[in-house]
Amino acid sequence: MRCLTCDYPLWNLTARECPECGRPFLPGEREYVPNSVRFCCPDCDQDYYGTGANGHLVPRSFECVQCGRHLDMDEMVLRPAAGVEEEQTRVDLHPWISREGRTWFMAWLRTVGLSMVGPLRLMRGTPIEAPPGQSWWFAILTGLIILTAGAVLPFLVIAAVSMLSGGSPFNEFIAAVGFLVIGLVVLVVTIALWGLVTHGLLLLSGGAPHPIGRTYQALCYSAGANVTTALPCIGLYPFIFIGLCWWLVSAVLMLGEAQPTRGPRGTLAALVFPAVVVVIGVVTLFGGMIFGMNQARIAMTRAQAVKTEAKCVLVLSALTTFPTDHDGRYPAHALELIEASSLTPLDLVVGGTLTHPDNVPIGDQTLQVLFELDPIERRALVAEVAGSLPDDVIAHRLGDFVGTWHGVDPNGEEGAIWLVVVSPDPDLNRPGSNTMITVGLRDGTVTSFPAAEIVEQLWDQNALRAAEGLPLLPIPETVRHDAPATAEEP
Repeated sequence: MRCLTCDYPLWNLTARECPECGRPFLPGEREYVPNSVRFCCPDCDQDYYGTGANGHLVPRSFECVQCGRHLDMDEMVLRPAAGVEEEQTRVDLHPWISREGRTWFMAWLRTVGLSMVGPLRLMRGTPIEAPPGQSWWFAILTGLIILTAGAVLPFLVIAAVSMLSGGSPFNEFIAAVGFLVIGLVVLVVTIALWGLVTHGLLLLSGGAPHPIGRTYQALCYSAGANVTTALPCIGLYPFIFIGLCWWLVSAVLMLGEAQPTRGPRGTLAALVFPAVVVVIGVVTLFGGMIFGMNQARIAMTRAQAVKTEAKCVLVLSALTTFPTDHDGRYPAHALELIEASSLTPLDLVVGGTLTHPDNVPIGDQTLQVLFELDPIERRALVAEVAGSLPDDVIAHRLGDFVGTWHGVDPNGEEGAIWLVVVSPDPDLNRPGSNTMITVGLRDGTVTSFPAAEIVEQLWDQNALRAAEGLPLLPIPETVRHDAPATAEEP
């Protein structure tokens, strides 16, 4: 029986406090191997043996058979029984340190069990003089087993499947080894920093009874409680959270036993580092999620812009070749492009919008219905819709495209005059939903710019149009199927 603070032997003492450090103790607070301890009367030295399940006297209070003094177990002098070594009286023998008759795996398994359900017993059974390196090897072995079962095995299964299918398992093996090495490095660094921070806080807040090696013993041996983290290999990811929390609770309890301190400062010292790690982890996680979402949004926007530009190229190509077979003029309406080229109704609506050929109005029909009419009926409807445009029209809409070629000379100098603008149908799409504006130019090129720049871009465009005597264009989003832009509108 030794002092929990300074490890001083407490045998043969009548006083109830440690002569080395002054910490109070009571024999009834400890557990002993049955019949391994003699409880002696302080007056006559008559001895009695603890036969109870926890090595205590049964009953604990009685009259001494030799001197008649009324005795209580907590008043008596304790000595090891004859022929019994001090270590043999302790119930809390450490299975990882005292492996007599056990394989290393059974010793590890027993230590893991105690770290989960009996952390105080495990720490009491850890001698202060035991080398801290033993606890480090236990923590590293625990991490190795957890990483192997939880992550490396799935990699090896994939490698085996790859081999059976005739492929090479090299990449899977490299990934498994890399994951294992990185995981072990992270574990060692985490425990090292955790111990430094915890022991440092103990020293700053009033001191630590034992060296930092004792602190590392508590943290390393408590790592066994994290063994449930190995279960995610079968998809039970909540066990990661359970394992880490279990480790934290065991570490706090074992540290309180390893470095006995007054008040909650030991608990707070043990929790500071994990709390900081959690805060950093949460901030990093949410920051990464936000960054990833932004990157995904940017990538989706770019991908959509590429698809939109591809459709704009099709429409612009059909438009620039139209004058060749139509007396050098542009079409009166964009519908004529369908008649004169291989464009389909889907080419006039862009992805990412609510516009569809079924809801694009063409007179009293829709764009999809128009495409399904026989050629004679289709030409008649196209002529009717084109003839309904005002004489001074400068821009009209068909689906998600706004034609701005009205009045533009097909044979004019090549330049940055807009012939067609991609602008989602405002009758079907939320205003401002389009983040990019794509335009087809008279020189046959297509360009895009952020929708937020439409005012500046339109100002420059209208300056070019004014130089050629063309009416000013309105914001493309204001041009609707039933409300084409005319020269009377500034």
